[in-house]
Amino acid sequence: MDQQPISLPRRAQLGLAELEHDIEQIKFQRQQFPPTQPAYEDLGRMSAEAVLTQYEAAARAVEEMGDAVKVRVNNIAAALLEADEDMKQIAETAKSIMEKGKLVQAQIEEASALSNSIRSACVEFKAKVGLP
Repeated sequence: MDQQPISLPRRAQLGLAELEHDIEQIKFQRQQFPPTQPAYEDLGRMSAEAVLTQYEAAARAVEEMGDAVKVRVNNIAAALLEADEDMKQIAETAKSIMEKGKLVQAQIEEASALSNSIRSACVEFKAKVGLP
């Protein structure tokens, strides 16, 4: 059997030519720039740099946590100062209340003594006047 080449439409022929051209270009580039592999020392250096970068990132994260703790400690210190001021005010208020209580007690005792004195005077007066 006699094989005849397959004829492609004009558009497909242009696409095929473009593809063949691209393949030739890639082959040419590979020939000009052989693949380079880093030396083993470079691989070790690059690995060490990557590890160092990770450790530095971890250290920064820990420092940021330390900053957050400092903020919390400062907030606690401020709260303690405020609580101390509140306790002073509470103590002053309690002292004032106790002093007022003592003053009221003294006034009541004085009023009671005056009331007893008046009652005694009334009893004596009734006795002098002859009232039962």
